Amino acid sequence: MIYLNNAATSFPKPPEVLDRIRAVLAEPAFCLGRAAGNGPDILMDCRKKLARLLGVSEPTRIILTPGTTYALNLAIQGACREGGVLTTALEHNSVLRPLEQLRRTLGLEVEILSYHESLDPEAYKKRWKPSIRVLALSAASNVNGAMPPLEAIADFCRERDLTLILDAAQGAGSMPMDVKKLPPKSLVALAGHKGLYGPQGTGALYLGEGIDDQNLRPLIFGGTGVNSESPLQPLELPLRFESGTMNLPGFAGLSAGLDFLFERGLASIALHKERLIERLTEGLREIPGLAILYPPHTHSPAGVLAFTLEDHSPSEIGDRLYEAGIIVRAGLHCAPLIHKDLGCPGGSVRLSVGIFNREEEIDSALEALRAIRSG
Repeated sequence: MIYLNNAATSFPKPPEVLDRIRAVLAEPAFCLGRAAGNGPDILMDCRKKLARLLGVSEPTRIILTPGTTYALNLAIQGACREGGVLTTALEHNSVLRPLEQLRRTLGLEVEILSYHESLDPEAYKKRWKPSIRVLALSAASNVNGAMPPLEAIADFCRERDLTLILDAAQGAGSMPMDVKKLPPKSLVALAGHKGLYGPQGTGALYLGEGIDDQNLRPLIFGGTGVNSESPLQPLELPLRFESGTMNLPGFAGLSAGLDFLFERGLASIALHKERLIERLTEGLREIPGLAILYPPHTHSPAGVLAFTLEDHSPSEIGDRLYEAGIIVRAGLHCAPLIHKDLGCPGGSVRLSVGIFNREEEIDSALEALRAIRSG
């Protein structure tokens, strides 16, 4: 099997991730979590490593979540209840659908930049108006890796005292994520199971120093292991947003995944992905009728590439590749607006590489695509 669907979830996981999950499952849960007494605190250990990844000095401002979608809902439903939001056509439905829900229920004003506008720093200034208090966007597209001009956007948010909600599901683990370069009012959502090499069911939300956490609403309420005599949710971070039994095996696995990431190094991982995407791009260019959905100017370090093939639907190509032992993603990838803007509303075929992919696997995928094109 050749796995080229790392933008969905990275595979295979590093052996140490699997070992750590097994070890935690073999121990009584009360010895390992927030009720562990003098035992190891898996959650804080993971939180500290995420803080290192983000360049954060206070790990308690990192909320551990069941995934990026949960983290984004927590951010959007807390920060976007008044005024307006500026977002982009690059976005995943984890951003678009919560915004649409608030538009329908609360009358939230939602402005959406087109694909090409989203890549132009001046477009954000042109489309902004005083009623817009939040910008919500991806660090990198999950379809083709396109990246908004984040540095310019951060400066603009800082100048206008705007809140930035950043979906870093594709960026984390592939590009530097120094939140000190973001505006103080930033909310950064992370996926544990993609570029951070943890298991599914893990994610996080970082609350910037300028975010008043009391203005965010927990999505669920319940037991936290402290102040159990009170009927009210605790106010302190991070427990206010972490009710119920936490996914200790998952966050232990994410912690081990972060160790693997730190050992390999972001630069080394990004370079490996870039080389594979370059090899893939060169081969795809030679296939007649194939159109690559390019990000502008340069390849994204996210390791993502999407294409369409004349006279073949994305689902047909995905099925044919699967029959050849190659796993990719076909369809809209939960990102309909970018496909519409790029002229392929029916979707695309996405190939996404990871640290464990090899050049010969890329060559095999290209050979299979050439066979599909030739009939």
